Amino acid sequence: MSAAPATAATRLVLEDFFTGWTRAWGAFQDRFGTPRQRFRADVHGAWDDAAQTLTLTERFHDLGAGADERVWVVEKLADGVYRGSAGDVVGTADIRTTEAGAVHLSYRLRVPIAGRTWALTFDDWMIRVDAGVLLNRATVSKMGVTLGTAVTFFTRTDAPPDAAITPPPGDAASA
Repeated sequence: MSAAPATAATRLVLEDFFTGWTRAWGAFQDRFGTPRQRFRADVHGAWDDAAQTLTLTERFHDLGAGADERVWVVEKLADGVYRGSAGDVVGTADIRTTEAGAVHLSYRLRVPIAGRTWALTFDDWMIRVDAGVLLNRATVSKMGVTLGTAVTFFTRTDAPPDAAITPPPGDAASA
């Protein structure tokens, strides 16, 4: 099967899709297929054209265990080529757009598990379904052994969710 060509509605340009408010839902299944975690996330993105950076503030609501927040700074290096960083990312994330319009992310993330922090490898594929929906599939591994898969879908929204992240003052996307 060959890759479907990207259209304007399906080509994923990170700064276009993620500027403003996005809501996400997802689940993590271990390598045996057992669901281990379900979550929802509210995401606010702010694009700085002068600096060519996208700041993504993600507030995760683990359905059953509480909330967590991560702030990504994604630097656009060239069309379709980005570098991302966050406080719990080891080094930087390599982010690239494919010819079919999908986005591939590779990074290592520090994840607390059973009282210890593990550096896990994430291999994410983001596929834009249409103008307002994005699907993300992440394979999670440790030392080359697959631990499981997280599937998340994102939808664009015009309004901030209840108890949402407060965008920085002066951010045009917060109006």
